[in-house]
Amino acid sequence: TVTASKSANIYFTVVNADKLVTDATRFIENAAITLTSLDIAGLSLTAKSNSAGYAALAAVPSGKYSYTVSASGAQGVSGNITVEPGIDQNLNMVLPTSMVTYTWSVTPTTITDNYNVQLDVTYKTDVAAPAVVVSPVLETIAMTDGQTVYTQYTITNKGLVAVKNFTLDATQSDPAVKVEIPFTSIEEISAGQTITVPVKIYLEHASTHDVTIKHKCGYMCAAGVWTDLTVEPWKAVVGSVSNSGNSSSGTSGTASSTVGGSGSGGNTTSTSYVVGSAVTGSISVNTSQTSVCGTKACTVGDSTTCPPCQQCIAEGICVADSSQDGLTQRCEPSMEICKKNVCQAGSCIAVSNAAEINAKFSNGAIDVLSCPNRVAKPQSEYNPWNYVNGCGTVKSKVPDNPDLSCNYSFKVPCDGHDACYGTCNNNKLGCDLALSTDAMTKVCANIDSPVCKTSCILAAQVYASGASIGADFTGAYKDGQIAGCGQCGPND
Repeated sequence: TVTASKSANIYFTVVNADKLVTDATRFIENAAITLTSLDIAGLSLTAKSNSAGYAALAAVPSGKYSYTVSASGAQGVSGNITVEPGIDQNLNMVLPTSMVTYTWSVTPTTITDNYNVQLDVTYKTDVAAPAVVVSPVLETIAMTDGQTVYTQYTITNKGLVAVKNFTLDATQSDPAVKVEIPFTSIEEISAGQTITVPVKIYLEHASTHDVTIKHKCGYMCAAGVWTDLTVEPWKAVVGSVSNSGNSSSGTSGTASSTVGGSGSGGNTTSTSYVVGSAVTGSISVNTSQTSVCGTKACTVGDSTTCPPCQQCIAEGICVADSSQDGLTQRCEPSMEICKKNVCQAGSCIAVSNAAEINAKFSNGAIDVLSCPNRVAKPQSEYNPWNYVNGCGTVKSKVPDNPDLSCNYSFKVPCDGHDACYGTCNNNKLGCDLALSTDAMTKVCANIDSPVCKTSCILAAQVYASGASIGADFTGAYKDGQIAGCGQCGPND
């Protein structure tokens, strides 16, 4: 049922990216969902997912929106959607587990302007996902005008799954600082691997400056979809730093490392540092292993305990299973109607499903409006201009000239509207707006009589509104797309 309010329903399903599609606990409850209009200031809709990970936003006004989905213990996702009148949408939100947590605490000491700063880094080790830890995450370096210094930091994957397409961005917004690194991308960081990143810093003039190297990466999660991963950036404070808050001494803080003694067998790294006369103290990094589910990574002989497309060859070791290549059973359904996810070389990949979908489309088994990339019939087979009939429909005709006392006609704009509906992949809203624009600019604008011009403008508004709303009830737009489109999508 479509109403004149031009709205639609948006349905969300929120799942954990790092749980298999066969896992009944993959659905995330109490995920916070926010839909914010990009067209109407102040319009924001919210919902919470239920125990099945499901949430519904009803009667959402048509237009463009941004959305955010967040949940405790998971990395949030965001994006944009367009809501079209009467076309409900189902959105599958896949949230990766938050594998690494950085917690800062600052404690004043009895010495003026002296603070103890502690950083706790907690990472999970029994979830089938990467856990990328940057060490140290903060460094302070005393520098003078025109000085170049060299330092380094490490990137370690403490998780069970490799991270791929790791990028490093050393671009600085501060023109006084120039940062160089020998590489800006790493194809893969496997489980347990550590990468050392050398850093060259040049400072044009002293005072305190911030340096940041940003990181991006992703991985193929257990749900069988590519997932972007949030990784902490590496940061440094350079320039006028000194011990004990004495900015004139020009020396950097000291660093020392200790192993053990942090509880639960974790490692602790302490780095003393100072920043000008405002902050001085030490960073203590506590790395602890947190159990999430207390289960083994996989069981020999049971492939369902491995990610899709993989088999368990030894306790805790999953590898690619070639016998699953080409199968879809354990891969998450594709979000694209003409694609399907199948196993290949141990991962779920998207392949064309166009032939099967187009066969169903030709038999009327698939709704034409569910196909975002429809393919038009050859013009020799169907030309929408051969089926125009002026204003109204074949069954419900309205006069092309609504005011017989004035000599104007809307037949040309109405014919264009009919042809627009029948042109494959045309947008309904665009066709409705074109009818209104053509009536105003090609008919009303050419009328000299003020009385008839006013009559034309009022009639144009009524006809455009009536055609748009009427098509929602009669299905005229959908009928036009069925007539003009020969396939749901292109044959790849």
